[in-house]
Amino acid sequence: MLLNRRGEYALLGLLYLARQDRTASSGRFWDVNDVARSVGVPEKFLRILFHQLAKSGLLRSQRGSGGGFSLKKPAAETSVREVIEVIQGPIAPFICVASESDPEECHRFGRCELYGLLREVRLRIIDELDRHTLNDLIGVELATPGVSGENGKSPADGGEPSREVEE
Repeated sequence: MLLNRRGEYALLGLLYLARQDRTASSGRFWDVNDVARSVGVPEKFLRILFHQLAKSGLLRSQRGSGGGFSLKKPAAETSVREVIEVIQGPIAPFICVASESDPEECHRFGRCELYGLLREVRLRIIDELDRHTLNDLIGVELATPGVSGENGKSPADGGEPSREVEE
């Protein structure tokens, strides 16, 4: 299972809504154009994803003036897994271990040495994605991959670790 653009954009849009709920009045509806612009994704694509998320029950939608989309339940109650599965389908590294698939679709079913490992990998991925909610992710400090030190170099590349002081 790879997180594709659909999953990424859906999560980015929902994280934006979760952040807004945290700072503004909860339950307010947000225009998909504003959300798309704020997170840097194509508006038409995000609109399709938001409609899919609304149909699944993760978002509320309202038409007309003052309409848009809002989270249907608190960000602390929406797991990353829920979002990914609504947008991308079951989480599985191979079809034989997907929860909705028929394991007999694979011509090696019943005699495959990989099945147990792949099933365990799937369960661990699901457990990890279930452990994290939208609320957890909006509290994560943003980082640039490979850059973590004060001088722009990671400690692995000879850079000094950041010395941030918490207040």
